[in-house]
Amino acid sequence: MSRSAKKGARADQENKVAILHNMKTLTYHGGKQENKTLSYRWSYDGQEFKIQAISDVFEVEIPNVLLQHYGIFLSAYYFNVDNFEKVHVESLNLSDKQHSFFEKLFVKGLAEHRYTNGFAVDQHISFSSNQNIPSEGKVPYQPSKRFLSMIGGGKDSLVGIELLKALDPDIGYLGMNTNPQSLAALDLLGETSSLIHIVTERDPNPHDKKFPYHGHHPGTAMRLFAAILAAYAEGYRHVVVANEYSASFDQITVDGIGVNHQYSKSLEYERDLNEYLSEFIIDELGTFSILRPLYELQIAKIFAGFDKYHPIFISCNVAFREKQWCKNCSKCAFVYAIIAPFIDADQITEIWGENLLQRETICKHLADIVTDAISPLECIGTKEETKVALKLCEQKGLLDDSPEEIKNIIMGSIQDVTQDDIDQTLSFYSSDTEIPEEIAEELKMKVQEYIK
Repeated sequence: MSRSAKKGARADQENKVAILHNMKTLTYHGGKQENKTLSYRWSYDGQEFKIQAISDVFEVEIPNVLLQHYGIFLSAYYFNVDNFEKVHVESLNLSDKQHSFFEKLFVKGLAEHRYTNGFAVDQHISFSSNQNIPSEGKVPYQPSKRFLSMIGGGKDSLVGIELLKALDPDIGYLGMNTNPQSLAALDLLGETSSLIHIVTERDPNPHDKKFPYHGHHPGTAMRLFAAILAAYAEGYRHVVVANEYSASFDQITVDGIGVNHQYSKSLEYERDLNEYLSEFIIDELGTFSILRPLYELQIAKIFAGFDKYHPIFISCNVAFREKQWCKNCSKCAFVYAIIAPFIDADQITEIWGENLLQRETICKHLADIVTDAISPLECIGTKEETKVALKLCEQKGLLDDSPEEIKNIIMGSIQDVTQDDIDQTLSFYSSDTEIPEEIAEELKMKVQEYIK
């Protein structure tokens, strides 16, 4: 290389360093463990942010590589503060491949957040780490138990637990900031005493109105890694979640980037995380979704048979904390449409108090889903399975008294749905999953038994 070429290359490198230096950078300083508490700290532009995770399970010493990694996942919360171009990890020395894992998670996991806040969805998020400290080796680990199941108060979580218990009654449960619906479900299961409970406290709260940006974060990725820490402390081999086949599909595409409200519930992310864990952190500890082979409609059919949960479950994000259905949002609309065909009128009244398909707002949401007028950024199923669900609703007479104008739109969208379409959707079973071979066949047989 000539002297002028070398000089040019050096100038280019200096320019790149200058650009990186001037990026909006969130600095993650690291975490520490003390008195059953994991404490994490970040800073940006003179501001400091702290999060604590508190649990009896953290009496067990968490290896540093696991402890420090949890804070990287939590960093996504603070994109409410600014549209960061870079996250710097001060407490770990990570490789380029490790940086790339987090860059992908943050670009895809925060795509909806950027979209709803008017930012470029395809803008790269760079990661760097402290190259002046030793890199961490993998953690030696020999699990003594099999399954730690995360629990929420929605239908998917409850179906997942029932399927898992049918395969192995000796499972553990983990809740994050556990809601009343989860506690009620555990009470019905007789498992309240076996719950591992993790409470998080954020100072300041990133959802505070003083911060300029708000929207969706990859919350499942954060909760899942907390569960990995708990699983290590308790000796479990698998963290089990209840994410369905439908969670893996983008709802919209913006700037060439797929926007999926459920990205951190997708098979793509689940697989990426397992590969990352086994390559860089720990063997014999990973995660899988027990509902990955199934559409939401199939899960709803199984859930319909567990009537003990009908009075307590809520799958509405708008009014979840108030322990009631808002009966106006797109998620209420979708969940009603997939469950109502499989339960009787009294059960519909018990859960919702009315036929929601007589509500104009509910019908508008469903019309949007099946016509592609708009794709709600929510935890809902695919357009195709929603059409099948509405065809089943029509066959049951649940659309008879729907508002006429919107009803006509829905009827037009489902007129080509055949009995073969219904049968194929309800018998679908994906083999592309992370489910361990040791339970795969038994699980498939159990699902087929429930879905008949």
